[in-house]
Amino acid sequence: MAKGWIACVDQSQGHITNVRYLEEGAAAWKTVSRDYVLQRMAAGVLVYSAYGPSGDNMTQGAQVHREVVNGVAYLQTARNRTPRDNLGNLPGLGNCPV
Repeated sequence: MAKGWIACVDQSQGHITNVRYLEEGAAAWKTVSRDYVLQRMAAGVLVYSAYGPSGDNMTQGAQVHREVVNGVAYLQTARNRTPRDNLGNLPGLGNCPV
């Protein structure tokens, strides 16, 4: 299965709106919507968090899951059934190293 990584997030009121994303085989990181990542996950891509000082030195983190709570899909590493995205430990897009 293909892999993808999320390195940075942009949030509004506890909900991820956009992420910095790289998919296996892609030439560069790009900013995409949360919905795009959810679509890629539905297509079978395994998505993980990524952290580190720069693009060449990123470390793979926890697997990101699609968790539906009250009919809304969230991106979560901890499948805790809470109505929010929980990738808040990743840096914001304004401080993104990639």
